[in-house]
Amino acid sequence: MPLDASGGHRWLDSFVLASVIQLGTLRFCERFLNRSNDPCGRQFDQMTQAARSGRMNIIEGSERSATSKETEMRLTRQGQPRGTSWRL
Repeated sequence: MPLDASGGHRWLDSFVLASVIQLGTLRFCERFLNRSNDPCGRQFDQMTQAARSGRMNIIEGSERSATSKETEMRLTRQGQPRGTSWRL
């Protein structure tokens, strides 16, 4: 399915799943991480940033694939978004 640069990524299953993971991670962190178990907020920041970057990788990859088929093939082989999400 060719993607256009104007938001075609929003219909990808991987983007929808990454969005759900991002929202779930944020809610988990807000509920279970507090000053007693995460005094500096470092774990909260790391977890939410990892979820956010997984989603952003999909957006950036789909924008690149709209301009170059060769770039799309490289991004598909590397599996960048999968590498970020497995840690969550």
